[in-house]
Amino acid sequence: VEFEEDYMALLTSGYNCRCLNEKKEKIVVKKVAQLKPGDLLVFVKDSAEDIFDKLTELIKQSDKDIKDKADLVALWKRVFMDYMQIQEMSIAEFQKKLKQVGIERTTSTVRSWMDKGCICPEEDALRAIALIVQDAKLNSYLGKVIVACRQIRSLHGRLGKYLARMIVSATSGPLLVEESKLQELLGDLSSYADVMEVCKKGRKKV
Repeated sequence: VEFEEDYMALLTSGYNCRCLNEKKEKIVVKKVAQLKPGDLLVFVKDSAEDIFDKLTELIKQSDKDIKDKADLVALWKRVFMDYMQIQEMSIAEFQKKLKQVGIERTTSTVRSWMDKGCICPEEDALRAIALIVQDAKLNSYLGKVIVACRQIRSLHGRLGKYLARMIVSATSGPLLVEESKLQELLGDLSSYADVMEVCKKGRKKV
């Protein structure tokens, strides 16, 4: 993907592009195939990290309650990934197991659960995972994991809105209550983010 001033990014097809919508003041996620000239991509300055991974990590360091919730969210994925590896199970095989317990999901959906950017599947699918995997810790904490997933997903939504407002308006205007908490934890997010405008894209093997 080529940007202004001869900058270039080499992105895999599965990369989650965080794009700034200036009019609506929010961050939207696009796949590389969906990028168009004029799109504004948000990156972490001088880093290959995902902007939301960076911000979530900063919040976890500042807020123990959020760190505990993030750890609960990580539990389901660790258990799921370990199960797939130990059982040497394919995506299609796990999809069949889901169907056996009454949950219909496509193979692409199941594959997306393995993505780094996936916070959590829907509640019915998460309950099915716990039922199939039969991990004692996950089953014991399942209710708390489901609640934590909702809260972390909500946090990401709030982060997107806050980051967009910081970039577009430099926090001019009154902050919402939940944004005030984020400002207290994160300060000026523009110090973490670079925004680059897409000029063109093409397929290149490197």
